[in-house]
Amino acid sequence: LKSQNDLDLSELAKASEKALAGLDELSLDQLRDELLRSTKEADDLRDKIAEINAEVNAARSGHSVQDLIAERDESLAKLHDRRAEALYALAGRFLMEGVEQEYEQTQMPRVLERARELFSTFTHHQYELHLGSATEAAQLIATDLQSGEGLELDQLSDGTRAQLLLATRIAFAEEVEQGRTLPLFLDEALDHSDPARYKAIVRSLGRVAADQDRQIFYLTSDPADVGRIQHALSEENCESPALVDLGLVRRNAESVSGPRALHVEPRPLVSVPEGLSADEYGAVLGVPPLDPSRGYADQHFFHVLWYDLDLLHEFLTHGIKRVGQWRTVLGTPLADKLGSNLKPPDEISHRSDLLENFCELWRQGRGQPIDLDALQDSGAVSDVYFDGVAEMAEELGGDAEKLLDAIRSREDERSRGFRANALEKLERFMRENGFIDDHPVLDAEGLRLRALASPAATYLPDGIADECLNRWWTLAERANQ
Repeated sequence: LKSQNDLDLSELAKASEKALAGLDELSLDQLRDELLRSTKEADDLRDKIAEINAEVNAARSGHSVQDLIAERDESLAKLHDRRAEALYALAGRFLMEGVEQEYEQTQMPRVLERARELFSTFTHHQYELHLGSATEAAQLIATDLQSGEGLELDQLSDGTRAQLLLATRIAFAEEVEQGRTLPLFLDEALDHSDPARYKAIVRSLGRVAADQDRQIFYLTSDPADVGRIQHALSEENCESPALVDLGLVRRNAESVSGPRALHVEPRPLVSVPEGLSADEYGAVLGVPPLDPSRGYADQHFFHVLWYDLDLLHEFLTHGIKRVGQWRTVLGTPLADKLGSNLKPPDEISHRSDLLENFCELWRQGRGQPIDLDALQDSGAVSDVYFDGVAEMAEELGGDAEKLLDAIRSREDERSRGFRANALEKLERFMRENGFIDDHPVLDAEGLRLRALASPAATYLPDGIADECLNRWWTLAERANQ
């Protein structure tokens, strides 16, 4: 047995498998099972190789490759035919659009041409008027110049539809005058227009009245319309309109109705800060939180004079409530009178200037909040989406970046279907007008160091600027939480 064992060890060494001699019976059984599995897998692979070789030989002897080549050539021929048809149709549409444009420019009735001009002006050139063809008769089509979509009257918003009808009626009135210049009467025709379009229409009507020496009567039951119309006409450098109160005309008298009509309530008294701390007095006054995003001019003067409540009371008593009002008063006898010898006007001005600098640095990287007027001015939000997007902006606190993300996600039903090119235009408007600021937001220390380097800080007594900045930063952070 020993001789046989020595012989087996010698054979294992020759086969470079000397390590097998050190394995126990269980390990050898496992190794044998693995070898048997490997042998079976090798047999299966040899069978697959044989099958593949058989398929290759069959393919070489058959015509499958030639059939595939023929099928490909046939598909390419069909694709070429479809491409030619598509190009032919595209050329036809191009020619038809050219013919239609030429017809509108050369054969368009004067009424439609004038209506198109007025409608474009009324809508800030966001729409263009066309005469579309329907199955029975032609109809007016308003084309959205942003999306290219043509909308019929019943598809337009109330405001845009009212502008279109007003433009066509004025154009028709000018045509039927036959050389005479008759007055126009508009009965609350702008009720459905938003503020921007209201102003655009009034300015256009003012220009019509001035250029044609025409009288235009606007009838309204809303007293606020008087100020809006006067303001819009002044921006167009048109003559201020005459105001006729029909109520006074009916009563045939302009005198007051009685003593109550001449009674004016006295200005409310400003609470005296006697015995109150700065925070308690601010609560009594109802001081709004410090919000640097609104700029310095609109901040309550409490945030500049919180340290001297008697002087603050004197400012408020004289009607100076906002920081921006101080620059109007500065240099007048009232400025010298305020506070007497308590605080020189220069120090108050330096504190106001420092607050202005603080607000500008705070807003860096944050962007100003976007509101209804900004969305209107962007020209990127059509009437279909305007109300919904305006609601989203208000819900997001005017955060322009969050608004863009919400529209881009398509999750909100109010912005679903918003066009990609309109979204790009809106984002470009926001970046160009400061609603999105790519600058890094300053932390407390970075803002403090930059503000302390401003001229306003250097003119203040030692420690005052640092005290102001620390207080404003704390209040601003608290208000934005």
